[in-house]
Amino acid sequence: MAKSSITTPVQVAICKKVTVHTALVTIHPPLANNSKMESKYYIISVTINGLRGMPSFHSMMNDEQIAAVTQYVHSDLNNFTDTVTTDNVAQLRHDFPPGSDPNE
Repeated sequence: MAKSSITTPVQVAICKKVTVHTALVTIHPPLANNSKMESKYYIISVTINGLRGMPSFHSMMNDEQIAAVTQYVHSDLNNFTDTVTTDNVAQLRHDFPPGSDPNE
């Protein structure tokens, strides 16, 4: 099983117990022991695009960083065995981050 190389504060923040504060609710996305994490592409997509309370990291992280975070969540937290590559991330990355207007 490949070990991840989590190094930046943003990567560490994502991989720790991510907490998003809303007006009345605190949301903790389940990263460990979650069957959805079996798909490395699901993790990549959520990291790039965000989901509900989790922000998009499209503009904050490059493909290598997203692959490292995905590998950590996929393998280290959930014991799945696929290797995550930058090519996997590049397949799902798009030119316009969520919230941007491609017509500008």
